[in-house]
Order: sequence, then structure tokens, then C-alpha cells
Amino acid sequence: MFIIDDLLFLSFRGLWYVFAEIYNQVEAELYDESTVHQQLLELQFQYELGDLSQEEYEQKETELLARLRAIKERQQNIAEASLRGGE
Repeated sequence: MFIIDDLLFLSFRGLWYVFAEIYNQVEAELYDESTVHQQLLELQFQYELGDLSQEEYEQKETELLARLRAIKERQQNIAEASLRGGE
């Protein structure tokens, strides 16, 4: 009985580890400033080549800039929380 419990527990831990790693990677990419900066550069390049209309460009730029602000706010909140935790 304990062997079965151990096997089930190990498979659950392995699955949990995989999901945790996927979550960490997605979060790292989602909150990476350099990714958003790169997307802004690509957006500008597409606009200059004529692949996007001015309206499309402005809409996507607004979305990316909002995302960049959210990333900076999150980083600031994390920094403030770590300072409060260290007091």
C-alpha cells in the first residue's frame, strides 16, 4: 500500500514540477521588459515598411506601452514589498 502511495505522490510531484516550470517561464516572458521593447521595435519596423496602417500601429503601440507600464509597476511593487519585508 505504501509503495502505491509513494508512486502516486512522486508522479504528482513530477507533474507539479512541470507545471511550476511552465508557469515560471511564461511569467518571466510576460514580465520581461526587453521582450516588450523588442516588440515595439518590430512594430515600428512593420509600420515603416507599410505593413501596418497608422491606426493599427497606434492601437498596438498603445497596448504594448500599457503592458510596459504594468511591468514597471509590478517591478516597483515587488521592490517595495521586499523593502517592507526587510524592515
